[in-house]
Amino acid sequence: MAVTQPRLILVNHQLEPPRRITGITRFLFALLGELIRRPHFRYVLVTSWAADELPQALHHANLAIVSRPYRKSTPLNIVAQTLTMKRLMRTTNAALEFNCNPLGGFYPGWPRVVTVHDLYLDVMGAQYRLRHRLWWNMFFPVVLASSSAAVCVSEATRSDLVKYRGRLAKKATVIHEAGALIDERVVEQFSSSRDPYAIYVGNISPNKNPALLVAALTILRARGIALNVIHVGRDELALLSDALAASASMALVETINGLSDAELAATYRRAYCLVVTSTYEGFCLPVLEAQALGVPVICSDIAVLREVAGDGALFVNPHDADALATRLHAIMTDESLRIRLSDAGRHNAKRFSWGRAAAEAEALFRRLIEGGKGGTESREMQA
Repeated sequence: MAVTQPRLILVNHQLEPPRRITGITRFLFALLGELIRRPHFRYVLVTSWAADELPQALHHANLAIVSRPYRKSTPLNIVAQTLTMKRLMRTTNAALEFNCNPLGGFYPGWPRVVTVHDLYLDVMGAQYRLRHRLWWNMFFPVVLASSSAAVCVSEATRSDLVKYRGRLAKKATVIHEAGALIDERVVEQFSSSRDPYAIYVGNISPNKNPALLVAALTILRARGIALNVIHVGRDELALLSDALAASASMALVETINGLSDAELAATYRRAYCLVVTSTYEGFCLPVLEAQALGVPVICSDIAVLREVAGDGALFVNPHDADALATRLHAIMTDESLRIRLSDAGRHNAKRFSWGRAAAEAEALFRRLIEGGKGGTESREMQA
């Protein structure tokens, strides 16, 4: 008797640049690492990365790799995605396309799931470049309309989708992200003592609100309190460096980039706290990364961070530098507060897991495929 092969899913990872760990790439690699270890589907990753550049966790018998040239231009990238995915859906007889981005190919004829991480360009579009707003408003509605479902990484993102994209938001389902998969054997080698610094994680974009951090550090310095900050990420728009230069506080923040997972964990683990000053986020993985390591968190009092950080953080008005300075000083001087936040953060981080996210994503894929919204017949009609 013939053995029935599991259905095939194409995973679209062509919008993200190769050899660069963006937030979206980190999300996909963690989720896919769980999905390929489950028996219900086979996967093909269509990516701008070469196979030998991918994390070891993705080298698995249940995952094939198709590498495609990266196109920096968003319109050209989307055109290339559309043509590539149309061809691969036909030649592989795949049952569904899963895109880790909200932008991509939008050719009709098969089940497609897109991922909506945030709506920066709707919520605070005036702070982003005109061409980014143009491509978003041109392509996002048609990609969303052509998709069978949209995965939102938080309830806050789904609420924004309802607010800004109306009827198309009925396609949304929430699947929370999770923190980094941390090897506790690596964590144990780190000292439990805290060096006198805070950690600030993420590539600096307008929503990150770095001026608030700089203002709080300046207030502390005026009070005779020294606190250094390590920024992990890129500052390509110079939003952080410009704020530092304007305050004459350049020496207070050191920016580093290109850390391995182990190096990032070590940098978290030795910090007094993680600071998040964002005025808007889609999810904010650094909160869970810090909490999983027992690092206290101070973050902006916005809906998505209440959703993600739970009871494991101190919250502060993202426009109140004095309040942030007060919170930072409290973390530095109150050991009992640090212990309480560390314990609460570890407990909160356990609410989220990539295993749960993979199970929820797989259930969505099965529902769409078994619901008869695609398959060979519909693709042949489009050929």
